This record gives sequence, structure tokens and C-alpha cells, in this order.
Amino acid sequence: NIRDVLRLAHEKRLVVLADEVYQVNIYQPLERPFVSFKKVLRDFAKSEKEEERVIAEDVELVSCHNISKGVSGECGRRGGYFELCNISPEVEAQVYKLASVSLCSSVQGQIGIDLLVRPPKEGEESYALFKEETEGIYQTLKSRSEKMHAKFNELPGVVCNEAQGALYLFPELRLPAGAEKKAKEAGKKIDEYYCPQARPKSNTNRFKVCNVFVGVLL
Repeated sequence: NIRDVLRLAHEKRLVVLADEVYQVNIYQPLERPFVSFKKVLRDFAKSEKEEERVIAEDVELVSCHNISKGVSGECGRRGGYFELCNISPEVEAQVYKLASVSLCSSVQGQIGIDLLVRPPKEGEESYALFKEETEGIYQTLKSRSEKMHAKFNELPGVVCNEAQGALYLFPELRLPAGAEKKAKEAGKKIDEYYCPQARPKSNTNRFKVCNVFVGVLL
């Protein structure tokens, strides 16, 4: 819950770094639309509670976006940006100083960012092609996600929730009762017991503990 994250940041005096690169890859736009951290932060100003209204101007937020993800997928062109919200002027000055002495993105990366934040508008010459290509990429990513979700759930002992967006699925391995019994006999948690058994014997010295957590890139 974004509100809870911002409340925690306010309470603990934390800076929030919001990686919002998958805001276009939303596969349930009506039920779960993309909502930016900045919008939720600013909405605190509308709260009836004074202690909540303070959050809108108090929590420091850095929102990040780039052309590597979404429907752009231009990983090799190295273009991105971040927006500073409620950052103190002294810190902001240091950020600008660091940026000024660093090499800028390539021309291709800068063009990609310009297209990301200012895409063709309806009525412009390139809009029809832009819409066709971006919708095609979006539907391809969505269909891959749905196909992998279905395939995971066909596997015995595997349960996987459908992806709400982005490029990842996180299947859960449900091990049989016998494995859980063996783990208890060994005095270990089920994942601590299972992972060393599953990995190749040649790698037994590489890891002490391995959690059963699998991310699949589509």
C-alpha cells in the first residue's frame, strides 16, 4: 500500500525511491490502474487529519523512470530521468552538481526520453504507427504473461498468481508433507532443507541458505 509506505517514511524519516518504470505494463488497468507515488503523496494534502496533511510536504520522494522498460524496451540506449519532490534545496544543489560533472546520455537516449515523456499525439503524422506498434508490444507482453501463468499452474506442486503488470511471475513451490517432515527432523525450515537438496552437489559450498523464491522474466 503506497499510503502505508509514505506514512512509514514520514515516521522513520526515510527518503522514498520510487522505481516506476513499469507504469505502462499494467495488465488490469480497470481494476488496478497505475498510481504514482507522487500523486498519492500530494493527495495527503486533502486529508481531514492535520498529521496526514503534513506528509504531503514532508516526505522526500525521488521518482525514477527510463526507456529500458515498458513498451519502449530500449535497454541499450541508456536514457532515464528522476524527479525530486520535497528534497531540501541543499541536497538538490548537490544532485545538480553531480549531474553537471557527469557524462550525459547519448543522443539516442535523450531522443528516447523525449519520446517517452512527449509521445505522438492523436492527429499528428506518426501517431497511427506509434499507437499500432506500442499496442502490439503491450499485447505481446500481456499474452506471454498469461501463457506463463497458465503453464506454471499446470505444474504439480506449483501455484502462481497472475501478473498485475511488469515482466515477472513469482511461482510458489508447495512441497509435499514428507519434505516438511524431513525438514523438521533436521531442525530446519522447509526452504533451508529443500534448496541444498535441489542444487547440484558441486555447488554445495557456495550457499548456506537458499529461499524458495523464483522470479521468471518473460
